[in-house]
Amino acid sequence: MNELAGRLIAHVVDADQGPAARWRPLLQAASHVGLQSVVLSSAGSSAEEWAAEGVAHVALSGTEASKRRSVDLVRLLRRLRPDIVHIHARRSGLVDRFAARAAGVPGIVHTTGGLLDRAGATTWCRVMTAGVERLAIACSHLELVEHPFDLAALVRLRAPADRLVLIGTGVDLDRFRPRRTSADIAAARSLLGVEPGAVVVAVAGLDGETSGHADLMAVTERLAVMHPEVIFVVMDDAETATEPDQTVVGTAAPPGVHATGAALIDTKNTVHAGRSEHREMLHAGYDFVLIPDAGKRLSRSVMEAVASGLAVIAADSSAARRAVDDGGNGVVIPPRDIEAMIAAVVALARDPARRGMLGARSRARAEAAFDEQAVFASMLAAYRRLPAVAP
Repeated sequence: MNELAGRLIAHVVDADQGPAARWRPLLQAASHVGLQSVVLSSAGSSAEEWAAEGVAHVALSGTEASKRRSVDLVRLLRRLRPDIVHIHARRSGLVDRFAARAAGVPGIVHTTGGLLDRAGATTWCRVMTAGVERLAIACSHLELVEHPFDLAALVRLRAPADRLVLIGTGVDLDRFRPRRTSADIAAARSLLGVEPGAVVVAVAGLDGETSGHADLMAVTERLAVMHPEVIFVVMDDAETATEPDQTVVGTAAPPGVHATGAALIDTKNTVHAGRSEHREMLHAGYDFVLIPDAGKRLSRSVMEAVASGLAVIAADSSAARRAVDDGGNGVVIPPRDIEAMIAAVVALARDPARRGMLGARSRARAEAAFDEQAVFASMLAAYRRLPAVAP
């Protein structure tokens, strides 16, 4: 018996959580078990883009943080009467759960990512946020948890254990796979604007809240003199490109390129990959990946690089250890150790045979740990625990 067939699920997403194409695999997985889906998001997401994906989409009034949007969400949920509302929105996830409860939705699911992980927040701010989060958890029936540190935070908040489901995170293993033919490599390096003979190091996991920027700057400055054949490409986790596959080399940003905070790394041996919705093509041009600081959350760019069969050098952290096994598919170095990072990069740059061996193990690791289909299966299993019929 298929408990989900014919049930309506409303997915609530932020306008900046990526283009409609990013959500296609999840919506397809829901469709395969008979779920009907509708996507609700603030104005800014293109209705035409969702329509092209064959998805019913309704734009919410106002921004994610506005009262107007919350009122509109309650009104829409009462009209649509979904059996389940799945709130993916990060910025408005707190108030969206209140809105779903006010609308009387029988099954409220929230995906937790980065709980209480706010750099620079005062102790008072964190205490207040924790209090509000407890109220929001009381409004949801299930909390789907992406990261182990979030699960620990929810336990500290005394969230009911039967509402917590650790689903992990994953990427599309068919889209991100090893592509190492000569044609693949040449095409990728042409897009990146790097010489065919360069050793290309992809830099993953950087965001605005880690020490990785400063460490990477120190490494690139030193290696620009010592090993000019080594080129660093700073990857971006964003998937909101309107003009794909544009790159920024050094400080010479061509018109229309969407450089991000990572573009603060400004050395002559650095390329900024910008925002691309066709990143899988660029991975063929990389020789291995460097993670200067993964922070607490394993970024999408890291998982994509591992799935693409790249050897990994990573500064040690609990998040990095999910992606790299020291001596297995890469090298783990002490955090903030510039000399160790330089030595590891130089050693791997000089050893293509070892890169190939480690890269093959990376793909195997991704298949075991980062398969988004396994994440979707966990989501669907969670949905089955919810009430079957809207009141």
